[in-house]
Amino acid sequence: AVAERKLRQLTIVSMAGRSKELPYGDLLRELNLDNVRSLEDLVIDAMYREVFKGKLDHELRRLEVKEAIGRDVAGPADIAVLTDT
Repeated sequence: AVAERKLRQLTIVSMAGRSKELPYGDLLRELNLDNVRSLEDLVIDAMYREVFKGKLDHELRRLEVKEAIGRDVAGPADIAVLTDT
């Protein structure tokens, strides 16, 4: 469950690299989530962990990403950090 959450959060980072405004529908589909509540919980957790900064726009049903971490992995030490929980 933890690894799946991290992968979903990194998927959001990748999506934000293509567009800073991410509609809920695209996020739900790409992340394979069933409902907006699960999506919002995932996004709030990611922002708390400083994976990215942004805001949820409930009215327009989208995530607006202001900045995000890089997705580059330099080597085995970085992979170990990502997998250790």
